[in-house]
Amino acid sequence: MRLTGKRNRFRPLKRIAEITVSKGLAALAILLLAAGALACSGGSPGSLPEGEEAAGAESPAAMAGSDAAPDGIEVKARLVFPRRAELTFDRAGKVAEVLVAPGDRVASGQELARLNTDHFPALEEEIVRLEHQIVQARESIKLINRDYTGEPVLSAQREETVSKLEYANTQAMDFFEDIDRNHGDLVTAATSERDQAQSALDAAQDVLAETTRDIDADHALALTAAAQGVADAELALDQAGERLSDYRMDLSDNAIRARDLVNVAKVALDQAKERLADYREDLEKNTVRSQDVVTRSVRALDLARERLEDFLTEHDRRTIRARTQVGAAEDALDLAQDALTAFLRSPVRDLKADGKPVDVSKLATLQAAVDLAEANLKQAKKDLAELEEGPDPLQVKELESNVSVAELNLTQAREDLAELEEGPDPILLEELESSVKVAELNLSKAREDLDELEEGPDLLVLNQLESQVELARVTLSQAEKRLSEAREGPDELILPRLTLNVTLAQRRLDLAERNLQELIDDGPNRDSVPMMEKEILSRMAQIEQLYAGPDALQQSEIRSLQAAIDLAYERIEDIEEEMDETAVYAPFAGLVYLLNVEEDDLVSENSRVLELIDPSQVSVEGFVDATEVSFVTPGAAARVLIDSLPGGEVPGTVAAVAADPRTERGIISYAVTIRVELPPGAAAPFRLSRVQAVIYP
Repeated sequence: MRLTGKRNRFRPLKRIAEITVSKGLAALAILLLAAGALACSGGSPGSLPEGEEAAGAESPAAMAGSDAAPDGIEVKARLVFPRRAELTFDRAGKVAEVLVAPGDRVASGQELARLNTDHFPALEEEIVRLEHQIVQARESIKLINRDYTGEPVLSAQREETVSKLEYANTQAMDFFEDIDRNHGDLVTAATSERDQAQSALDAAQDVLAETTRDIDADHALALTAAAQGVADAELALDQAGERLSDYRMDLSDNAIRARDLVNVAKVALDQAKERLADYREDLEKNTVRSQDVVTRSVRALDLARERLEDFLTEHDRRTIRARTQVGAAEDALDLAQDALTAFLRSPVRDLKADGKPVDVSKLATLQAAVDLAEANLKQAKKDLAELEEGPDPLQVKELESNVSVAELNLTQAREDLAELEEGPDPILLEELESSVKVAELNLSKAREDLDELEEGPDLLVLNQLESQVELARVTLSQAEKRLSEAREGPDELILPRLTLNVTLAQRRLDLAERNLQELIDDGPNRDSVPMMEKEILSRMAQIEQLYAGPDALQQSEIRSLQAAIDLAYERIEDIEEEMDETAVYAPFAGLVYLLNVEEDDLVSENSRVLELIDPSQVSVEGFVDATEVSFVTPGAAARVLIDSLPGGEVPGTVAAVAADPRTERGIISYAVTIRVELPPGAAAPFRLSRVQAVIYP
């Protein structure tokens, strides 16, 4: 397993070096790439890359003891995100849904996770009930205060009553001014009263006739409604009984599930501890593997150097062989020329002796041998001249490039080994340790829930469910009583009451006719003046009472109703807060860096659900040697190299320099913070990445 943040920027050179390349432009390309990599590392093939000096090694400026500002101060740093938030639920519960994953980009206010909300319907029903109670209390306060705003019927009735009283007072005052004229008005009023009585009598008779016709139909409707009420009450009683039974069954089921959750939490804790132990074991194995890579890199470097030396030695041997071949070719040419000369001489002797002709084919053969010997001598001299010019420069450069690449691989292997020997990745180690802590918290919460369930049912909930069952029984009893009354037949008092209304209307008409006749017969009666004055005062008192405010007892009742309204509002607010506490929302736009929960996990109020970072704000933190800290000031320019960021280097500015030093392994250094200026559209690396920085004084 390779640890996060160990990327090698020279690894592409290693892959190129492993490919067999031909002579010419390919070898030159490899040489140029190797030279560029050496220039970036700031030294020879054997030097360390930027920011990777061995622990305890002093900088050149410190070794020289010079006070001159260096060209650039190298800082081995790490990425940090200044704006980050650890999000938790505001209440304990069971995770119902996780809406994001690590690496997801989220918007401000976006919902990220939510708890189980199975109890929301009961809470919503309670809110509706409380709001209904608030409306009823307000209506009661209005009635006590005689505030009929929004109640047009009550307001109209009061205004009508006041108008009648004021009108009666006006008539009485007019009577005082002109008794005779008032007598005529009284006669008119008596006539009007008689007419109204006649109209009331006609209306009462009409109502009696209509009621007689509709009484049977109304009784049938009342009987049907009563039967339906009984059915509804029986259904409500059954449902209340089922809820009570379900609660008792759920209590037992929840206890079983709580025991299962305790076991699951134990397994999760063991797994988290195993992951932590595996990480530390993998770190040790990776260190051993890195040591093996260093050993292999040393062997590869030795092999590349041996190949270069062998190539040069082979060139010397080939040069010696070429000189030997030139000598042999000269001897062969001399032999061929001697044979040709001897042959050319022999035909003349033979011809003189026996008269035979010259052998032309043999002559051609000897001439061809001479030509071949001359060609071989020429080629041997040419090969010797080429070898004496020195070895092939392209092959020499190719072998030297292989040596350079092997040195770079050895440097990188040593660098990786040094990083591994520094110890585990603190952030990853912190994540694994946090997982162990979360598993311990989940186990503790599961045990607490199990202990609570084993204590027995919630007496408040049990009493509430039993009260609902008892209320349903009372409602059923009332519905059955109404049904029994409806089955007994229509109210026998309705028709007598209506008949009585007709009789009363008839008596009112008779009284109005007698009063009218008496007014006509008696004429104006001034004896009624004192009585009218008392009536005027009585009517004025009635008007004042209609507009009067509540008394002390009524005000106490109003305060009690207002207190009930305030309590209802507080309970509604508590319920809404409880409903809002079941979700986690993003406080700002960013990336999900860490996720600690899954669906069906049990969390407490302090359980860290996830961690959110803002990738638009990036800083780099590192340490500067005490000998160079005097050259570093806030506002100084810097260049930052982030391996995992496309484009490589980005500009930066020194944001802060620590006032107090730290001492580690005898080296004194100061912490510095560099604010990184990312290019437009660039995204900061989500996970750990190798970072190097150079500060320019």
